[in-house]
Amino acid sequence: MVNEMGLLKKLFGAANAQSSPSEIEVVILDGDDDLDVVGESYRQDALWKIVGGKTSERIRKEAIGYLVPEPNNEYDPNAIGVWIRGLQVGFIAKELAREIIDDLHKLMDSNPGSYIALRGVVAGGGDRDDGPGMLGVFLEFPADQFGLAIKDSPKSDSGSFTMSTGQTDAFVTDAQDDSYDLSWMNKLSGDP
Repeated sequence: MVNEMGLLKKLFGAANAQSSPSEIEVVILDGDDDLDVVGESYRQDALWKIVGGKTSERIRKEAIGYLVPEPNNEYDPNAIGVWIRGLQVGFIAKELAREIIDDLHKLMDSNPGSYIALRGVVAGGGDRDDGPGMLGVFLEFPADQFGLAIKDSPKSDSGSFTMSTGQTDAFVTDAQDDSYDLSWMNKLSGDP
């Protein structure tokens, strides 16, 4: 469990933080299933701030992503925002959010006053012909704790949910048209 001072103020703004505690607890769940984060292209300023500013270098920075349900989201009452260091960096993909929102609430209810957080990385960048490459967020989660059985898992059955992740989409896109240049990931060490 990790304490994060002033997270509510950063997440929701100073006006809302006055009626909320200035300290919340975050429960970090470890897992090895990829969690699909979308909308990072609209949050590039926040992502570059998290990694220390724009650079021509390729980026891979460990991060903790906080999952924040957004029941008042005008587009989707099941929306789940992803936040890192008090900055919103994206959302859980809409279809997946619908699948896991109830389990996220159960996890939060079983840890009163806590947000659920996941380990991951902010990765991407590098020089491209059209400027610096975009950054993406790649989180890992324990799918079984969110009520999902990943296909091809020994514990899953033939009718289980099949995961499509942002990382998978990026790899497929990179292989097709090189618009998500992830070739640098091949040079990374296998050690965490």
